Amino acid sequence: MVVSLTLSVRCPRRPRHLHLCLATYLGCLATAQAWQQESSLPGLAPWYCPPIGFEEGACVRKHRFGQAPLYMESSIVPLSVKVVLAVVQEPVGEHVSGLAQILLSKIEAIRLITCTGRFSDCYHQGVVDQTMAELCSYIAGLQGRLSSLGGDDDNLCEALFRHGDGAAMLRAIAVPLQKFVEVALPRAAPPVLGNFGSRFNFEYFFAERAKAVLERGGLLQQVRLSYPPMFSPGGICSVDDHDDTTQSIGPDVAAVLAKLRQAKVGLSNFVINFGAADGECGSDEDWNADPANCLTSEGFSAIVVEGDQKFFDTLRRRYGDRTDVSMILQFLPLDNVTDLLADQLSSMPTASSSPDLLKVDVDHADCLFMREALRVVQPKVIHVEYMPQAPPPLEYVQHYQSALLKVDLHGRAEPLLLQERLWKPSAQFVWSEQQLQKKMPVDEETGGHRERHPAGSGREMTGCSLSAFLVHAPGYSLLAAGDEEAVLLRDDLQPLVGRQPDAFDAWLRGSFCNPRRMTNAPDYATWGFDFRVLADLTLSASARLQQLNQLLKAHGAHAFSLTARVES
Repeated sequence: MVVSLTLSVRCPRRPRHLHLCLATYLGCLATAQAWQQESSLPGLAPWYCPPIGFEEGACVRKHRFGQAPLYMESSIVPLSVKVVLAVVQEPVGEHVSGLAQILLSKIEAIRLITCTGRFSDCYHQGVVDQTMAELCSYIAGLQGRLSSLGGDDDNLCEALFRHGDGAAMLRAIAVPLQKFVEVALPRAAPPVLGNFGSRFNFEYFFAERAKAVLERGGLLQQVRLSYPPMFSPGGICSVDDHDDTTQSIGPDVAAVLAKLRQAKVGLSNFVINFGAADGECGSDEDWNADPANCLTSEGFSAIVVEGDQKFFDTLRRRYGDRTDVSMILQFLPLDNVTDLLADQLSSMPTASSSPDLLKVDVDHADCLFMREALRVVQPKVIHVEYMPQAPPPLEYVQHYQSALLKVDLHGRAEPLLLQERLWKPSAQFVWSEQQLQKKMPVDEETGGHRERHPAGSGREMTGCSLSAFLVHAPGYSLLAAGDEEAVLLRDDLQPLVGRQPDAFDAWLRGSFCNPRRMTNAPDYATWGFDFRVLADLTLSASARLQQLNQLLKAHGAHAFSLTARVES
């Protein structure tokens, strides 16, 4: 059932005056029961924030994020979602998983209320009013389904808009989160809620939960949750869990190689790793999770490439005594990739032109580095880190920029909106002039920093989209996509593993509808753009491409290409 609700609430335009509309907001709460089904799409759903549109985008950039701290969006929401996901990785029942999905919906609804209030000046007249009313009603409707977790959400909007009690938003998350942990994983539940019942003790939870995981040998249960369908365009996250494609394997290199072994495929026990970092295998949730490092630590021969000097000593200690591991410790120019690999293949006894795995994660035009490597090797499996913001069929490619070889990822220029927030005195903190200088755009010719202006190199989103990787890997097909990782398989091996998934479907389930997308620092906080609209299938691919192109150029990005191939 789809419920369409149109509300007309006339309120003052600025968030600090919204409490004057309380009576009208509370009158809307009577509609809450109509929204009990998660797939219902009332009114303005999916409530895009920041507002979408060229004119609105200009307002967002003018408004700036430095006007108020991003505490809710950048701290409370992602940490709370991580708690929920951690709990359902425990051996819990279906009832707990059901509560977890509802709790995710509530957390996202509260984030959207916060975001809408922040950008109220940038919406057309009446949209803020309707959005706030709908979200308040939706949250109230969820309360009945979360009654076992306590809380007083019927009064959330009253506390927020009548009394100006911003802490009500924090309590609306902290109270049910505390009860949820007490029910599902009591040993990790913090003893009390701090700050007058508004602060969940995240530090205590993660420390105790880590002990529990360690005690049972690190085994985790697969998460069966989704980004709340209510907030996905057209409810596209209300997808059936049934999956008879290779997407069910996930971007798990070890599982893919195991299937190839079962099919009697001869493995070379050799891998190529572009971007080895510290050489650690890492776990799924670690920053340095690396399937190529895992295989190398298991005894596979390897070519290890890393350009960040801070990792050199660690890599030398780890691999320096192994004759079957060749280390290339430098930033690798793109035009030298094929020659370097050809030299390694001819001089390294354990190397193979058919490596079991090519892993590419250099945070710089990655699909172009992959393309150059494929000129001389034919790996069975390719593991890449792709840019998840641009869904198929959008092909985004960051241009190769030689000057960026001299600047690590954290030293590159930031999008203008983020720069403005970080050096604005009213922001949460202020960068020193020395730190800001390191963030300046890089000069292509000299490698030095330019003066502040919007057209510098390095402002682009790093890497390539999923479709761009597929275009630059002829002879390979998509096997699976995760939140930021994807696995490609050589076409001659695909029948041995299973039917390949549709690229958009794999991206949808692996990234967009992955609840982990709520745990990342919100993209909109950096770019001032609600990336959910790029998954809105009511818009043509060309319209979505135009929106992303305008966004990037408005932030001073220029060293990229963006296309979309749509089958007729």
